Amino acid sequence: MMNRTFPAVLTAALMTMAGSGAYAETATYTGSASTTVSRTVLPLGNGASVIMAASRGVAAISTSPPTLLEMNCAGLGLLTAEDSHRTDFYCTFKENENDSLDVKGIDGPDGGTATVIGGSGKWQGATGEGTFRRVSSTESSSSSTFELKITTP
Repeated sequence: MMNRTFPAVLTAALMTMAGSGAYAETATYTGSASTTVSRTVLPLGNGASVIMAASRGVAAISTSPPTLLEMNCAGLGLLTAEDSHRTDFYCTFKENENDSLDVKGIDGPDGGTATVIGGSGKWQGATGEGTFRRVSSTESSSSSTFELKITTP
């Protein structure tokens, strides 16, 4: 009797764990992003400036075939009198009406780091981290490459 019920119990347990997210999947994605940037600058009395930035654009990630994502970001940073800057930002990458990935990060002169903070649809509950490198930048646009390691439940 025990030999017949054990496989059924094991199968039920595995199905329950699979449905509960016990088997998390981690994948590394590389890609590139091109954005249009708008900035507002608040000069400070000490020679530094506070920068409020918003960017919109497109990111392509390394899936097969490549996936295009609508990208929207907002950040607040400090530009010192010595031209050094650091910006804290939040971005959402929207794949479709149901699936979006959210990140927060720190931007410096040449790039920075990002932390995955969840999302919706297939990205709900996602975690991870990554880096990005600025390839080009003007007053109104920016291009970057990135690598993100993302774990989904």
